[in-house]
This record gives sequence, C-alpha cells and structure tokens, in this order.
Amino acid sequence: MAQQQRRQSAKDRRSSDERTPDEDSNINRPDSSGKGQHKVEKVRVWWPPTRDKNRTGFSGAYWPATVLKKGANSLTVEYDNGEREKVDPDNIFPYEVPIDFGKEAQPIEVGEFVEVSNNSKTDPCAWVGVCATVGQKCLIDYPFHDSPSEYIKPHLLRRARVWDDFDWQYIEPGQTWKAGEVTSPLELHLQPELEYFQQLKQFNGRSKVKQESDTDIKQEGSGESEADDQQDSSAQQRKQSVKKRGRPRKPGNPTRSTVDEASNGHDDKKDEKPKGAKRRKPSAVRQA
Repeated sequence: MAQQQRRQSAKDRRSSDERTPDEDSNINRPDSSGKGQHKVEKVRVWWPPTRDKNRTGFSGAYWPATVLKKGANSLTVEYDNGEREKVDPDNIFPYEVPIDFGKEAQPIEVGEFVEVSNNSKTDPCAWVGVCATVGQKCLIDYPFHDSPSEYIKPHLLRRARVWDDFDWQYIEPGQTWKAGEVTSPLELHLQPELEYFQQLKQFNGRSKVKQESDTDIKQEGSGESEADDQQDSSAQQRKQSVKKRGRPRKPGNPTRSTVDEASNGHDDKKDEKPKGAKRRKPSAVRQA
C-alpha cells in the first residue's frame, strides 16, 4: 500500500499543473516524459530494482539511451550497446545533468544521495547511492542495488538530482525505507536547492550530536569494563586468602545493552525486492 502511494505521488508530481514553466523563458527545459513539444534524442533510462538475476546487477542506475519511438504508454529506446526495448515513461530522465562528476562546488557530506559513475567510456552509467562516510574515498551505500557498500573516489561522485518536469530537485537526506517499498528516486521526497541545503545542515547537526552521544556511551562502557576487571581481580584474591568462606559474592553491576546503530527502515536481507522488467544485460562492466 505504501509503495502504491509513493508511486501515485510520483506520478501526480509529474502530471501536476499547479506549476507551469515560464512561458517567457528562452531556456529549453528538458522533456523526460516523451510528450513534450521538444524532441528528446538522448535520455537516461532508470533501471528499478528487480528479481531478474540477469538484470539485477545493473539495476538501481541510470543508463544512457536514444529514443527511437514515442508511444502513448511507452518509449522505444536503443542503448549504447545497440540493444532496444520499450520503457515506461516514468523511467525516462534527461540526458544532460547540471553538474558533472567531481565538479560540485560544495563538498559532498554524509547522508546525501549521490550518483556514482561506473567510469566507463563505452557504456557509462550512474548508480544512485548514499554517502556513509567522507574522506579521500567516500563509503557509499546502495539502497536500490544489492551491491555491498564500497569506497569511491570523490571525482566519481555528484549529488543526485531528479528532474520532476519543472525543475531539478534534490533528494532529502536521511530517507530510509523497507526493501522493495521504493523503486525510483522520483518516489522519494524531493526538495528545491535552497530548502535542500538548509535541511542538509540540520541533518548533519543531528548526526554530529548522535555521534558524540555514541562516543560518550562507548567511553562509559569502557570505564565499566575496567571497573569489572578490578572487581574480578579483588574477588580472586579474596578467594585465595580465605579458603573456607566460599566464593565472595560479586557486587551486582548494571549491564548496558548494545547500542543498535542499524539504519531505521533498512532490511539487510532484502527479501521483498520488486519484480523486474524485461531481461537485458549491457556490455558495460562496472568499474568503481
């Protein structure tokens, strides 16, 4: 039910007529629906998560393609490897993105949704991930893909931006969901640039407070461990010196349950993957 509501919300966002492009603008806005006045030749096709074993290794990513034919409910596209297929218009996005990989004016921060280049010149694609840590290499999680987390160089990253038929939007940081509940970035909560960076600042502030709190808990746990060791040593000494008194009673020490740092909403087993589309295996090999 939640998945259907997200998809319906995404469709409503694309079909909404509450906002209209500026008629006086001389800028050609990209048309990703296939129904606009401006013909779109090159597009990016989003491959949603799938159960298809021949396709799942390439899902959760944008693949470049050329539009050959536009129908009422689908578009026929041809990929860089020459293969063709019919695609749902909701999975068609503009080919041109405002920022190239590694060219962000502001460094990528923890919690941001990013695009990850496969660094292929023959059949390039971009996976969508979430930045878990930053440094000389950033640790990236893949919520739309079964691949484990991996370290990626910053020059292969850029912030994930989604075209909603009116403007480029950013994906609100910190969003989580159950496996299979979300199949496209368009179904997530999107924000305009100003609102996004304000939200990002608040998000990182909360994350910093949580990190400091976790550090205090670990230090407290370390102190408890040292106290336990001292008490155990003292008890052992008493046991050796007084043989007939029996084992000294160890003072009761409160135990602290392990802090659960698992991300809210994630299912590591991913046993509810959505059903996939037609089988197709691009020639590109992922080069992270």
